[in-house]
Amino acid sequence: MKILTVCAHGINRSVFLREYLRSRGYDVQSVGVDDVHLGAMVRRSDLIISVHPEVLNRLEEIVDLSGKRVISLDVEDRPERSLPDGKRLDGEDWVDFQDRHVYPKLVEQIDVHLPFDT
Repeated sequence: MKILTVCAHGINRSVFLREYLRSRGYDVQSVGVDDVHLGAMVRRSDLIISVHPEVLNRLEEIVDLSGKRVISLDVEDRPERSLPDGKRLDGEDWVDFQDRHVYPKLVEQIDVHLPFDT
């Protein structure tokens, strides 16, 4: 089974999820929703995992997902949308936010779907 993880830019959530699922033995690629190779990558994949409803909405506008198994997670990685004070973070604070809040949510939400049928 070929799996594709999709996030907004293809540099954070989808990459983390790709590496996590690879560590579990799955064949996984990752991509951002606006990547020029998105369509081809979707066509080659059996399972598409979107990390957020906004990403899935954009994905559905761009490519045909009919016949594809799709899992939609709901993990926000923008601190200004997640933190109560709406504060923007950068540098080590941003990394810490990802490690403490975003990545554990990705694991928690994908683990309920495991194992995937191969």
